[in-house]
Amino acid sequence: MDGLFERVRECARLEGCAYSPIDSAKLHEAEQQLGFSLPESLKSLYSKVANGGFGPGYGIFGLLGGAPLDTGDSVVSLYQQFRMPDPDDPTWCWPERVLPICHWGCAIYSCADCSTAECKMISFDPNGCGPGAWDKAWNFEAASLAKWLIAWLNGDLPLPMHG
Repeated sequence: MDGLFERVRECARLEGCAYSPIDSAKLHEAEQQLGFSLPESLKSLYSKVANGGFGPGYGIFGLLGGAPLDTGDSVVSLYQQFRMPDPDDPTWCWPERVLPICHWGCAIYSCADCSTAECKMISFDPNGCGPGAWDKAWNFEAASLAKWLIAWLNGDLPLPMHG
């Protein structure tokens, strides 16, 4: 895995990433606010490469601090917002431990499933979905964060879209 993170770090540098890796205190704070521990691969991405500001689409954004989403949100704040119930849509429910980490535009996100040790990657594309049909917004992207990063580095990571 260290070789993979070296490749990602070099690519981030070439993209002009201006963000430093997250420090251990901020990482611990993020986990406390989320209410769960992150898989080791996701911790390593943020602590060995950078706290966002690089990657596919509009980029991976920071856990806390670091590169913000265009709305100013961090991974933690966006996850907390998505986990809130929607009084206008009782069918809305964002899955527990699924972190939106990469934005593709048009409300489409690549998400890290932190309930799995390998950190399976899934996409969320709400376009064309809605009340009672949110299950159609989710799609598999990669069996692990590592495989997702390798696909990005190799130029093989397609734009996530619902089926």
